Amino acid sequence: MKNIGLFGGSFNPIHYGHLAMARLACESFELDHLFLIPTAEHPFGKESLTISAEDRASMVECAVQADPHLSCWRGEMNRTGASYAIDTVDQFHREYPNATIYYMIGADNLNDFHKWHRFEELLQKVVLIVASRPGNPNETYGLVGDIRFFPSPDWALASSALREYLAKGLSCRYLIHDEVRNYIEENRLYR
Repeated sequence: MKNIGLFGGSFNPIHYGHLAMARLACESFELDHLFLIPTAEHPFGKESLTISAEDRASMVECAVQADPHLSCWRGEMNRTGASYAIDTVDQFHREYPNATIYYMIGADNLNDFHKWHRFEELLQKVVLIVASRPGNPNETYGLVGDIRFFPSPDWALASSALREYLAKGLSCRYLIHDEVRNYIEENRLYR
């Protein structure tokens, strides 16, 4: 593979917004493959991950099973403590030494990118692809590296809102992939 995309997140739960961004990134940057990477523990403690990493990874696998360009990578789940993007990127560079690594984030994460562990080194090792998000400017905030923006759906869907809906017993149909909804129901998650 020449062009590999990495898309990390809690995916708590994964929804159609995540999948649309992943597909658009594949097409916009001619990625051979994009790995969605559920984090075991969020480095910034942004949210309480009450749903296990195993369940979140299983939901990602349910969501991407029909797309040959997308898959779930469970490598960060095998690490203890906080998992950092730079460690994942280094691992992919070892496994695919001739590939260009594209690391995808949403524009809402770019303003705090300077807080990421070894962010300057990370920017030298990847093409940072940034999904434009509603209410966030296409601004690099003084970061130095190969940073490219791409349009994503103007859909302000948040996993936090979906967790609230699911806790109330709402189905979230048309917001979450059917296989993911089935997994959530079978395992009684978010109740």
